[in-house]
Amino acid sequence: MSDIIKTRRSQLPIASDLEITDSSWVVFDTAAKKTMRTMFSNIIRLMFGNIKVAKLQLAQQEVLNLNSAPKDIINAPGAGRLIEVITAGLRCDKYSGASYTTNTTIQLITDTATHPQFELVNGLNFSTNTHKRLAPVVSTAANSVQMVENQAVKIYVPNGNPGGSGSDITVYCLYRIIDL
Repeated sequence: MSDIIKTRRSQLPIASDLEITDSSWVVFDTAAKKTMRTMFSNIIRLMFGNIKVAKLQLAQQEVLNLNSAPKDIINAPGAGRLIEVITAGLRCDKYSGASYTTNTTIQLITDTATHPQFELVNGLNFSTNTHKRLAPVVSTAANSVQMVENQAVKIYVPNGNPGGSGSDITVYCLYRIIDL
């Protein structure tokens, strides 16, 4: 417990004064004048939920098969739980000089769902090493299903496998597990 931080609002450090990690201990006084101690990671979990990061690197041959063989980026969380994607992006790791030519929309979709959680139209079109952000899909249809209990989230290309030749990519995803 050598990493204890005790502060009042007027004593909060500026960002460069102190490095706080998930394993840092935080000591604070409550409104009822009671001193509490907890790990910083517990405070984050209480404020924002159990947020996690997923990353999956895909070789060119795997990208070319993302319609017929989607790849899991987040495993099924278990009974009574589901996955909510918060944000997602992709990166062209090493631009090969060639681009995917057809079926270039990429999605993050929960297995057995009717609609993706995130999507980027023409997301696989690259002309250089770059990062792209996928957009959240807002579906208001009464029969729309985007999150399904105990199902994995997959990287998927709708409408057929991508055509042409292209580059390796990495897909990043920030998500949380929701207990039902």
